[in-house]
Amino acid sequence: MKIDIEQLPAWVKLEVSKEDLLAFAEKLRVANEMKAPPQTKPPDELLNFNQMCAFLGIAKSTGY
Repeated sequence: MKIDIEQLPAWVKLEVSKEDLLAFAEKLRVANEMKAPPQTKPPDELLNFNQMCAFLGIAKSTGY
């Protein structure tokens, strides 16, 4: 049974079983494992002049 806790009045108290808490913890664990790892920025790499021309596909005279 799903309950929208925001809709409950302030005076309501809930009883949760140990099994419910363990099932909830397991769902959280699985959800965290499914998250993609954070994207890391590749390190900056400097190119020499010849590499730059090859990378851009331009003639050396254009690079100058």
